[in-house]
Amino acid sequence: MSLNWKELELIVSELDFEGSRLQSVIQHDFHSLSWIFYSSERGKWTLYSEIGTNNSRIHESLKRSTPPQYGKTKKLQRFVQYCRANIEGGKVISAKTVSGDRVFILTIKSEGKIFNIFFRLYSGPGANIIITDENYIILESLMRRPNRNEISGDLLEYPKEREDNGKFSIRERIAGKSFNEQIEETYGKLTTELTLEQLIEKVENQRNKALKKAEGNATALKKKLKSTENYEENKLMADLLSSNVYRIKPHATEVEVDNWKTGEKIIIPLNDKLNASGNIESYFDKYKRAKRTYTTSLESYQAALKTYEDLRAYYDRLLTLSENEGSNIQRLKKAIDQNAPAKSNEKVTVGLRFESHKFIILVGRNAKENDFLLRHNVRGNDWWMHTRDFPGGYVFIKNQKDKTVPLDVILDAANLAIIYSKAKNAGVADLYYTQVKYLRRAKNGPLGLVLPTNEKNLHVTLEDSRINELFKDK
Repeated sequence: MSLNWKELELIVSELDFEGSRLQSVIQHDFHSLSWIFYSSERGKWTLYSEIGTNNSRIHESLKRSTPPQYGKTKKLQRFVQYCRANIEGGKVISAKTVSGDRVFILTIKSEGKIFNIFFRLYSGPGANIIITDENYIILESLMRRPNRNEISGDLLEYPKEREDNGKFSIRERIAGKSFNEQIEETYGKLTTELTLEQLIEKVENQRNKALKKAEGNATALKKKLKSTENYEENKLMADLLSSNVYRIKPHATEVEVDNWKTGEKIIIPLNDKLNASGNIESYFDKYKRAKRTYTTSLESYQAALKTYEDLRAYYDRLLTLSENEGSNIQRLKKAIDQNAPAKSNEKVTVGLRFESHKFIILVGRNAKENDFLLRHNVRGNDWWMHTRDFPGGYVFIKNQKDKTVPLDVILDAANLAIIYSKAKNAGVADLYYTQVKYLRRAKNGPLGLVLPTNEKNLHVTLEDSRINELFKDK
């Protein structure tokens, strides 16, 4: 429950701002700040403010200069930057509330200029901290709200006093405590609960963004998959041409044949620079390439669906709270700081994983996955493979202690390296491989770029049978 205007008035009446100087401003999160004052009579003291939450309030922080439940924001926020540049070191001229309104106005003189700081403890979008000059022209605000005319350069309307209608009263007092002490103690007990609620909201927002992105990726891959699903048509064209080879005239650009699948006649485009067998082979090649593209697209789409499900399961586990509130807070804070489940203790699939003769093969499909696998999934004795002269993904063979990598595993890895590179259309490529411990990161190079040493060379022709066997369970 936020302070009402009478409670705010009592809070301020107990605080002696006279003669104090504002030493510093600390922002703990989006809603809360500590204002550190110093006076020769009182010494150092702290005013804590929280704006725009269910427990909006100001009060003196009596236990320490920075409330124990909050640290500092990692990045210096715009509002605090303004305070440090313009009002820190300034002397308090006045501190007052507005009768009938939840507004506290602190006036500070700094380097000959007058600054009015309006603390508005409203609920909803009216909540804010606004700094104006002596003519109430807005200089800066904690929350910029153009729709409410609360941006720099606008005139802030001074709040009007209202008559006491008797609707509000001061809550029951605790004997032996000032109202500032009572408010700090009361809300201090709610701090863990409030912080937990805020963390849950942030994690839920993080989850929604992550799932939306993963869903968008899966949708894009599904469209790509659909565009390649008719790869069998190229094989049909090749089969029809083989059955009607006698109809293909030299330098013809097309041929009409009977389609035995539909019973109708169709016209098949031809390359006039190729003979009959060349055109047939061309359609078979198109079929093979299209089938590989479809297989890769299908695998990518399935991986995207799995990533989506992994993300959803990860956040479901993360947002399943235990009875230990401290543990919940720690887990949620860690998730927010890392902002990605891949950096947490939860394992999320990155790249592709294959099994060949009981050896694990990992494949990175882009620079980001290559770099992640290098940093997190492989060790010095694992094997690295890549195509020569063609950009492509990194392929890793996980080492097994006291076991030599069989030739079939190397060839399987080589075939994967080809299909996840620009050499896939050629169907043949030179590759090199070495152990991860012989890789050196390129200084100032692109993400994931490495320079190999002690490498061995391979010349490999793509084998459909190997690819089909590797993908049969995908």
